[in-house]
Amino acid sequence: MLVTRFGEEGREVRTGADLAGMKQVLTRLPAYGRLAWALWRDRRLAAGDRAVLLLAVAYSVSPVDLIPGFLPVAGQVDDLLVLLSGIRRALRHLPPAARNEHLRTVGVTLDDLDADHRRVQAAIAALAGRTARLGGRLALAGLRLGRRAALFGLRTGGRIARAGLRAVARAVPRGAAGGWRPRSSAHSPEHGGEDRVGHVRPAHPHHDHDPPARP
Repeated sequence: MLVTRFGEEGREVRTGADLAGMKQVLTRLPAYGRLAWALWRDRRLAAGDRAVLLLAVAYSVSPVDLIPGFLPVAGQVDDLLVLLSGIRRALRHLPPAARNEHLRTVGVTLDDLDADHRRVQAAIAALAGRTARLGGRLALAGLRLGRRAALFGLRTGGRIARAGLRAVARAVPRGAAGGWRPRSSAHSPEHGGEDRVGHVRPAHPHHDHDPPARP
């Protein structure tokens, strides 16, 4: 069953069909390899065209990708796209008789080659779009998770702060809010006055320590 999706602009993206078409391309991949080898050995092809074909073949087996490797499968399908592009370019620069000879030898037609080239392009676009949608969903989920974690942290921090304030309030005596003041001399036991419980304390009599007068 074909899997269909609709983009933001209302275009139908036939993701399942695009990927299914790659099976036909892969079945002809050995023939394309033999065709590239035969074209490179054909001296009827100009030296510049042979050099371009050689670069396309080298890229297809190179670990370097035009499409980043973090795009699943698409990072490898682009190798096939470069190879097919190089073969198409070389065939179009050959005389018709030589071109038909090479295609007949490997059992591939020019229409097959053009159709496979379009299939690979569609597969890369479908894979890249699917990866982008997946990345967008993961980013949105990460933002939601971060928001929930931030709200949880704020609520937890507020509870801890309130609990700390209550603990400090219980530890401080009730009369300590006005600050410490030295006791007045009027309340000193030497000058009488009231003690801490409100009792009147008599002043101590002064003793005269002067020596007695001589007779």
